Amino acid sequence: MDKKRTLIILGAGASACFKSGNRKLPTQNDILKIFLYPKISRSSPSVKLGGFMTDDGLSHSSFLADYLCRKFGIKKDNENLLTEFWNKLSERKLNLESLYDELEKDGTEDGVKAKNDFIAILLSKIRHGVGSRSRRDVCKYHLNLVKKLEASDYIITFNWDTLIDDALLYGCPFWYPYTGYGVPVVGLGGKFFNKVHHIQSLIELFHIHGSIGLYEPIEERNKKGALVVGPRGFCLTHEMFDLMGMTEEIKSMQEKGRSGKPKPKRNITDDEQSLLDKGCIRIGEKNKIWYQPIFVTPNKYKPEYKSAYVSHIRKRIHSRLPYTENIIIAGYSFPPADFVHLKSIFVPEIIQRETSIMCINFENEKDEFKEKARQIFPQNNINFDIKDFKEFCMDLNIE
Repeated sequence: MDKKRTLIILGAGASACFKSGNRKLPTQNDILKIFLYPKISRSSPSVKLGGFMTDDGLSHSSFLADYLCRKFGIKKDNENLLTEFWNKLSERKLNLESLYDELEKDGTEDGVKAKNDFIAILLSKIRHGVGSRSRRDVCKYHLNLVKKLEASDYIITFNWDTLIDDALLYGCPFWYPYTGYGVPVVGLGGKFFNKVHHIQSLIELFHIHGSIGLYEPIEERNKKGALVVGPRGFCLTHEMFDLMGMTEEIKSMQEKGRSGKPKPKRNITDDEQSLLDKGCIRIGEKNKIWYQPIFVTPNKYKPEYKSAYVSHIRKRIHSRLPYTENIIIAGYSFPPADFVHLKSIFVPEIIQRETSIMCINFENEKDEFKEKARQIFPQNNINFDIKDFKEFCMDLNIE
């Protein structure tokens, strides 16, 4: 960017700018609310026992709602159920990350089930917020940002969404999904247009916490790399129909213009339903392999940081940091759940003192926020002048 090797760091605040029609990425409160309240009718054809399944994944879990009500001592027939839930969270100073920590402490079968449903709903809501991922839905702010990038620039995102992926797909000639994630990629699922080739990327994108667009095989013996899921590459309803042996009949009916209801050839097993609930998909022709989302949990311990995926990315970042001239941190608030791990990524000893750092955040005027940023980058001067990510992106001089 501007002929200087630049690192862009993206946090949740950078994704908050996205809006496409009535669709936007869910806020923390949106997600916390859906843990108790479903957003779709109980008469929906997508209803399954214990919750609601949509094309995007598990939309609501009755089990998780009941679990949280028991955990916080809330009566389900209370008209002020949600208000009481907020009060309980406030009393215990719980947000999305710390509520997950509470669930993770419960090692019982119910606790594990509640935690899995928590993650499944979180990812489902993000998929729904991102939408079709079509060219017309791409975030204009992210698109403007990637158009400004130059060869050797790179991006680290702490977000699980694919706003930056799609901006790179549609708007950046230096980035290709097979080579642009900093990890080996074994396949693409979805529409990637003229970017399906194994062309070396000159810009890299590091999803340090995983993403709704990155998957890995569940079984360790199959783990050779990541699967990238792009536009039109994910639909759990299609996966469900395939497991029920209905795909060929549906395809035949569509080709012949016939209407009607195809008949299931088999029932989905409990194990298969559990995998679907988690947003897992199958890849392959005859011997299909189950893939799960690559996902770093929102807790302060982050055991996934020891995984091969994060280790691989961290090494790539460490190889680039000594040659980085600009660092732009957009919408990242240095949350407590991440803070203890940040110095394993942004090692002060390998970042040049001359590297310029800019924080773009609405909290820039707060001394507490400034102090957090300075703890992670103690050797560098930090510019806190710009607060609005949208204005920053739209003010970029695109030639």
